[in-house]
Amino acid sequence: MAFFLTRGITVPLAKIVAAARGLAQGDITQNIQISRSDEIGDLADSFKELIVAQQNKADVASQIAQGNLDKEIQVLSDDDMLGFAMTEMKENILSVLADTEEMVRASVDGRLEVRADEQRHHGDWKRIIRGLNQSVSALVGHIDAMPAPAMIIDSEYNVRYMNKTAAGLLGKSQAQLIGTKCYNNFKTEDCNTENCACRKAMSTRAAAASETVARPDTGATYEIAYSGIPLRDEKQNIIGAFEVISDQTAVKQAARVAGKQAAYQGTEVERLVTNLKAVAQGKLTLDTNIEQFMMIQR
Repeated sequence: MAFFLTRGITVPLAKIVAAARGLAQGDITQNIQISRSDEIGDLADSFKELIVAQQNKADVASQIAQGNLDKEIQVLSDDDMLGFAMTEMKENILSVLADTEEMVRASVDGRLEVRADEQRHHGDWKRIIRGLNQSVSALVGHIDAMPAPAMIIDSEYNVRYMNKTAAGLLGKSQAQLIGTKCYNNFKTEDCNTENCACRKAMSTRAAAASETVARPDTGATYEIAYSGIPLRDEKQNIIGAFEVISDQTAVKQAARVAGKQAAYQGTEVERLVTNLKAVAQGKLTLDTNIEQFMMIQR
């Protein structure tokens, strides 16, 4: 009788001990096949609950590792430290994801001044957000360094971003220009007409180009060539345009001077031929008018 009583205790206890050791080594596939109504049965049931709880948390961790953050984490009690830690981990990931998505939306919209708040995060999460901010800042720095004026507008012609070169032409800071209407800044002959390259780009969903004259409030006049490129959101809806401007003032002026010089040279060659013919015929009354030359110099 003592043998059978002892065996009835030691065998199930050995199974429970083996399961406990497996759990300690991370093996959550344990399966305790003990069904009793005494204290050993209660102990076995407790281990079964522990195994199920660990299996549930392992399943949630696996889902999070695969990028599925919809899986709910069950916190079993106020003492469930693992449950609270996993919940905090999920919240931190969601927070980083939310800031990343907002940065992406802002960049797509042309709001290149937007940055995520690094102080909301800690440790390597903070390092990820800092890296994202630095990436956007580097991109903006490249656009600001462009010698050509450039800007981003939305579909209502509100300035979302303008690089330093363009702001310098207008005599204003970049911050002052954000939110203003583009046509109130450059004031070109194309503005508010069908000739506007950005309007064409947004309506045709393709890049467009034009040449016009800009007369901003600085009092300067610029002859420009510019291109408009349509901007799309993630659903391919047109949300604005990216405009790049080339100042053609000096080139156009040089072309006009060159044209005047060519015309002058042609006229003077004809004048010279006429004067030489007159001299050959003994006529000394020559045409020496220099008015046209003086006009070209002006």
